[in-house]
Amino acid sequence: MMCSDVPYLGQFCSLEGNQELGKVVGTTGETLQSYPLALTQLLITYHMLKAAS
Repeated sequence: MMCSDVPYLGQFCSLEGNQELGKVVGTTGETLQSYPLALTQLLITYHMLKAAS
């Protein structure tokens, strides 16, 4: 929903976009998917792109 409402994020939210969005490597080396991290990354990206324009 956020990706469709915020025009700056379209290229980052697509399924073909960044496959690493929200992923973090755990302490034992496993890759975990964190949706709160993904949301935080998108919000930071939005504010950086908005500030740059």
